[in-house]
Amino acid sequence: ERRIASYLQQQGYWKAVATSARREVQGNIEIVFTVRQGLQYRIDGDVALSGNSSVPIDELRPALQNLEGGEVFTVANLEGALSSIRGIYLRRGFAQVKVESAVNESNPSPEGEGRVKPTIVITEGPLITVGAITFSGNADLSTDVLSARLGSRPGVPYYEPQVIQDRETVLTQYLNQGFATASVEVVPTMVDGSRLNIDFKVTEGPQSIIDHVLIVGNVK
Repeated sequence: ERRIASYLQQQGYWKAVATSARREVQGNIEIVFTVRQGLQYRIDGDVALSGNSSVPIDELRPALQNLEGGEVFTVANLEGALSSIRGIYLRRGFAQVKVESAVNESNPSPEGEGRVKPTIVITEGPLITVGAITFSGNADLSTDVLSARLGSRPGVPYYEPQVIQDRETVLTQYLNQGFATASVEVVPTMVDGSRLNIDFKVTEGPQSIIDHVLIVGNVK
């Protein structure tokens, strides 16, 4: 049922549904699918987008390439556009951005096709930049060594995936120095609603040092 409905919806039959029933006929079980295809929907004109005061429409337009006027409408394309727009804002430091949509069905066309005019509303929120970057608990590796390979820098837009990658970078440096049980936790602190201080809280654990290397079994 789900696969049939999903296939039709990908073809633009937005409201397509499929149900099934089982019946016994001469000792066999027959499965009967009832499919309600409905109208095929197309996008009526350009998508209405609002709320993008900080990012120009030209930079958001690539995210809307599957939502052009006359194109077959699918929910997946609309959700994909929302995800792409949100990603653009997150990379620019708008960590609290919200991107919402509505489909807005209108009267069918003279040809009998369904029509929708999607709208996308962006609530940008504040631009958040990285403030101070600090380390705590790092007794064996200096702050200069740990911070040298970070992608985040004070003053640049705050981007959570980059901070997560930085945490992995710090942890890898400890693992490469023999701290097999080391752990790193990111502790963000908001300052003035527009800057986010980042503290990497390190738990080093013991350092393992190679004592002897033994080779056995080399008879010949």
